[in-house]
Amino acid sequence: MKRLPAAALTALLLGGNAHAEPPSPVQIDGLAADSKASAILLASDGRTLHIGGLAAWPSELVGRHVQVTGQLGFAQLFPEAAKGPDGEWSQGVAPGSAPSAVVREATWSLLSRSEPTPWSLSLADGSGNLTRVWRDDDESPPRWSYAPITPEQSSSGTYSGGAPASGLLNADAAADLWCRARGVASAPGVQATTRSMGTGRLTWKSPGGDSSLNVEQGAALIELEAAFRALRER
Repeated sequence: MKRLPAAALTALLLGGNAHAEPPSPVQIDGLAADSKASAILLASDGRTLHIGGLAAWPSELVGRHVQVTGQLGFAQLFPEAAKGPDGEWSQGVAPGSAPSAVVREATWSLLSRSEPTPWSLSLADGSGNLTRVWRDDDESPPRWSYAPITPEQSSSGTYSGGAPASGLLNADAAADLWCRARGVASAPGVQATTRSMGTGRLTWKSPGGDSSLNVEQGAALIELEAAFRALRER
């Protein structure tokens, strides 16, 4: 676990106006990623948290599953867009935008934990192609398979999801998929009440319980589909 140096906590990133609510302790896991503004955590509950005073994650942590501990507060990190005398707009967030979530005094640790076996995680994407990831026991590596829609199965009679494929993946990649799946499952506004054309279906099974949900078309489904598609592109 690494602690941010005190000087970093006074970085320009936290120079915005603080939200009225006082900071509160937080411990949360997610994916380490970088943005133009700062290092961020794509949290397992669907939130995006800025890491106070950290411009970028160490390169070996980007895209990895980490746990962050610190003080969660809110700040206006970005200037509001303003209209100039000639009608042009400056870069910035919309006036009145909500403040950004920021973790101050952050410490972090790399998570290499895996789900208790046996488990499986499946995504039927917006076109019906099915990617399944599973691990039978602690002695065997995680595996994945891809079962595409064929023209005979498609509603158009012509669509094809490509060729079937399968392979192995490492424990960190599997943990990242679980993290993304949990984020979608807990994020507000992404669950569809019915499975209609263009929506996805996420299903998981583990000793802790089985569940499934329909995922609305939108950014959450696009990102989830990209994460599962990356298995075939490794």
